[in-house]
Amino acid sequence: MDLYKTPFLYIVVFLIFGIELQSTFQFNFYSISFLIVSILLLLWGTGRNAILSKFQPVLFGVAFIFSGCLLMNSSELFKSESLNQSFLVHVTETSSNDKMWKKTMATKNATIYNDSVVGCKEKVLLYFESDKVEVGDWLVVNSNLKFITNKNNPGEFDSERYWRLKGIEKMSFVGENQFLYIDNDGESWWNGVFKNSRAYFSEILSEHIEKEELGVAKALMLGDKGALTKDLKTSFGKAGAMHVLAVSGLHVGIILAILMFVFKQFPQRISKRNALLFSLLIIWLYAGITGFSPSVLRATIMFTLISLSVVFGRRNNSINALFFSAFLMMVWNPLIIYDIGFQLSYLAMIGIFSFYPMLSKLFVFQNKWVQKIWDGTAIGISAQMTTFPVILYYFHQFPHYFALTNVGMMIFAGLILGVGLVLFSVNWVPFLGGMIGVVFLLSLFAMIYFVEFIEKLPGSIALGFELVPEMVIFLYILLLLFYFFRQIKVMLWMTVTFSFVAFVFLQLTRYENMIKAELTVFNSNGITIGVKNRDQLLCFYEERNNGLKNAKYLMESYRKIKPAEVKFILFEKGTSTIEDDSGLKLTMEYTKNGVRIDVNNSPITIRSSYEMPYENGDLIIDSPFLMNNPNNYNLLNGAFTLELKLKP
Repeated sequence: MDLYKTPFLYIVVFLIFGIELQSTFQFNFYSISFLIVSILLLLWGTGRNAILSKFQPVLFGVAFIFSGCLLMNSSELFKSESLNQSFLVHVTETSSNDKMWKKTMATKNATIYNDSVVGCKEKVLLYFESDKVEVGDWLVVNSNLKFITNKNNPGEFDSERYWRLKGIEKMSFVGENQFLYIDNDGESWWNGVFKNSRAYFSEILSEHIEKEELGVAKALMLGDKGALTKDLKTSFGKAGAMHVLAVSGLHVGIILAILMFVFKQFPQRISKRNALLFSLLIIWLYAGITGFSPSVLRATIMFTLISLSVVFGRRNNSINALFFSAFLMMVWNPLIIYDIGFQLSYLAMIGIFSFYPMLSKLFVFQNKWVQKIWDGTAIGISAQMTTFPVILYYFHQFPHYFALTNVGMMIFAGLILGVGLVLFSVNWVPFLGGMIGVVFLLSLFAMIYFVEFIEKLPGSIALGFELVPEMVIFLYILLLLFYFFRQIKVMLWMTVTFSFVAFVFLQLTRYENMIKAELTVFNSNGITIGVKNRDQLLCFYEERNNGLKNAKYLMESYRKIKPAEVKFILFEKGTSTIEDDSGLKLTMEYTKNGVRIDVNNSPITIRSSYEMPYENGDLIIDSPFLMNNPNNYNLLNGAFTLELKLKP
């Protein structure tokens, strides 16, 4: 199927360009509206002239670009300057995890001063020390709002950009006594239905499963990842199976296939058309229960469009339906193009539509089951071809056994979703529900065992990738060149050559990160220091301020771009020396006020208190909570890194 014959592809591309243009230049509403009206008048005028009508496609493109600007402009909320007053908020979204602080997104509608109330409209991120906050609540909050900022530690997730692209720039932690309940305007009836259904199905799962298997079951069946353990997330990530824990098009497709199979068994009672319509109704309900994530919404819209075209006897175009679903989602929320799930979901589908047909024909097997395995592998490779640049950019890692994992996950996801649907249907029958619950639990055990097996295979994951945006764009240009010009021998060889150069460049930069020797002082409330000596990483941490937990979190992010085996060492009062054959000589003197380090005769003083003594000539590094001194390096600006000169 040819991409260039897909009208909605061009519309989506023009809208994305317009959204980016607006986020960069911030045109005002009236200017954009004037430009759109002018272009529409030009389109009307050129339609009356045969020569000028040739420019209509260009004008349509420009019109959609400015329409993207207008969509982005309408999504931008007024941002108040006040940070420290009480304010009135309306809760729009809450998390469903079991953590102490409940993550909540809300709209700030007014700032409350001593003698006045000033209206505003601003999205904020709030963490409540209470599980009683619900969607629709109106609350008066007395808590300091702070701008969301990155700590700028190596490998750290860019939370500032993540939330800014969701229209949120400020956050606050709100204690139990820092807010006052005013009212709840209630949920829409459909949100209430989805919420109650999710709670009902969650209770069924809890009846039959517990511990880490329950977390996987809730993630797979209901899209609720709040109960997943950190170890399981790590295992699924290293095996390249994390996408299975996020309800996506795979889940929707499997459920639709299961439903159609069931309805086929009763051809005399339900027609194929009615079966298809009823199946679509169920997957829309399922999408609502799982929270309408971008990947689920994309799949649901796409399957609906394709199915309806079959029902009404129209010629369907799957890839056009894919881009039409993207168009609808962007019109609803233009900021969704910055959502990682949205990006990966659509890139994966584009890869499957573009490259799967040619890959599936590479091998043809007589055995239908072997052919199915190869087809599943080809689907995984196709999706990986168009998602790997974004995966390397965001996550700095690549699972080597993704093809094997993909085949296994398709089998296990189909089995678990099928058994899970049966469990939801028959749980009211005690004996039968218990039997199905056992089968469901065993299926989860098998999947987790498979994932952990893949994780433990030698070289299961490659770490150390650090891509700049320009490299991501270059990789996608190469993919486009291959797709459009693979039939032209010269262009094909040129694309292959540049692809090889890009591969070598990526591996060289990764190798440099792996062999790098450096000392890093992290931006953290407690002093945390990493000393990387090629493939070994020593992490020194303080006992206070959840030192070990915080250090593990920092090292997990750091190791993604600077791979090494980590060893955690608790600071002890007094002086300690580390020396090895590589030429590293490290002396540390730790006190309650800070640390003085001498690394290869370069003295560094890290202060956690103004009382920490230092000597002339020391490089002074201040903890982020100390007052900014222009003569010192303050960790509030980000981690401090010193390259170590060691023997080759």
